[in-house]
Amino acid sequence: MHLLQSILPDLGITEVEVTPQKQLNKKLLEKNVIMDLWAKNKDGKIFDVEMQTTKQKWPGVRFRYYQSISDQDSLKPGEDLDQIRETYIIFIYPFDPFG
Repeated sequence: MHLLQSILPDLGITEVEVTPQKQLNKKLLEKNVIMDLWAKNKDGKIFDVEMQTTKQKWPGVRFRYYQSISDQDSLKPGEDLDQIRETYIIFIYPFDPFG
């Protein structure tokens, strides 16, 4: 929680439910995503913190993919698109991912 409070101080985060290594998109033939740290606060906002230690190709595409999977996971069956939960995805790198 302290990490999220430090990165996003304006949100006033006071309580989170943390799920380490949360797996999303568990479909048989599709690319799964395992979140390093997934949290939800009492207001229903979702936080995903990803830590990368090695450079990977196409960081922007990776960011988009994680966002799309998080959006899909935030909807319950039968909910309309306007019910997508507010989501914050934070990537932490020890280097410039675009440099």
